[in-house]
Amino acid sequence: MRDERWGARTLDLDLLLYGEEVRRTPQIIVPHPRLSFRRFALVPAVEVAPWSLDPLTNMTVNELLASLDRRPSLVAVAAADPDDAEAVALASDVHARIVEALGAEPLRRVDPGGVPTSDFPTHPRDRRFAEIRAAAHRASESRWTHAGLGDRWLAADFALDLDLRRASAMEASEPRAHDGLWKGAWNLFTYERAAEAAVDRALAPTFVVLIGREAAAIRDGGYPRPVLIPESTEAAAIVSEVVVTCQATRA
Repeated sequence: MRDERWGARTLDLDLLLYGEEVRRTPQIIVPHPRLSFRRFALVPAVEVAPWSLDPLTNMTVNELLASLDRRPSLVAVAAADPDDAEAVALASDVHARIVEALGAEPLRRVDPGGVPTSDFPTHPRDRRFAEIRAAAHRASESRWTHAGLGDRWLAADFALDLDLRRASAMEASEPRAHDGLWKGAWNLFTYERAAEAAVDRALAPTFVVLIGREAAAIRDGGYPRPVLIPESTEAAAIVSEVVVTCQATRA
């Protein structure tokens, strides 16, 4: 690229991966922060080193490219911290705007026509797993693979892997009213395993948009999906960045 005719060229070189190094300094960021979203970067990477591992997601570049090529594509939007009311509100606003900007099919955590929440267990941890299982069923891969969406995007206002992590971290030893020890242990096994099985069968997100202060810690802590952390805290700017990222997954 030249600034003037016959002038000096500027060469832009990007380091995509360096073994399994993870570095973020003013001089260099490894892996490249947009590698997992950019088809034009993954295609040649797969040609030369298909089994190279992305240390953030623990996915190979071959798996990353296959995820971009899968249809339908799914973008998930979530607050990094569910107790951060500002981040939760912003994530909700961003999700609604993404649905409109992409003409996407919305997937929402709360399904007005679904199972009444009164049918869920009363214990907080069991209830959380039951809610995750219900959301995962609505996002099942078999359902959406044959839904005829073509190149249309799905946009979810939840991230199932993150929900599972949060539920697993909840206190498991809280007493269960009217439950004996055996019954309480059996319920825990049933609800947790059922939720995990449902998530395994759900459509995996092409990438997850994480909003809020804890986003970087989640991304760098072994989160199993590509994570986009918006540069802005304004809804309109975030949506613009997400739309550009969606385009990059196919260009």
